[in-house]
Amino acid sequence: AFELNRFARDCPPGAGLAGNLFKNADFNKRRVTWRQIQEMLNDPFVQRNSGQRMKRLHKIGIGLVGSVPFSFQDENGLVCFFSRHNADLTLLRSSMNEGF
Repeated sequence: AFELNRFARDCPPGAGLAGNLFKNADFNKRRVTWRQIQEMLNDPFVQRNSGQRMKRLHKIGIGLVGSVPFSFQDENGLVCFFSRHNADLTLLRSSMNEGF
C-alpha cells in the first residue's frame, strides 16, 4: 500500500477513489462512510482516473474504504481509512472504532 501511495495523484471531486468519496461526502455530519472498492469498480457511474488506484488497491487485498469529511478554516477535506476486504464490518463500524 505504501508503494501505491507514492504514485497517487491529486484528483478533482468526482474523479478517482478520493474524488468519488469527496463528491458524496456529507459535510454537515461527521461520520464514517464505508464503501466497498469492488462495488465502486463495478459502478458504471463512478469515474476512474488514469492511475488505476482502485484496481491496484483491490488487487493487493484492500477492499473497504472509510471516509470522514471535515471542514477547517473554510476548507473541506476528507480522511480515508483503508481495510482488507475480509475485515469484520461489525468491528469496523463499532462505536469504539468510529467514535471521534
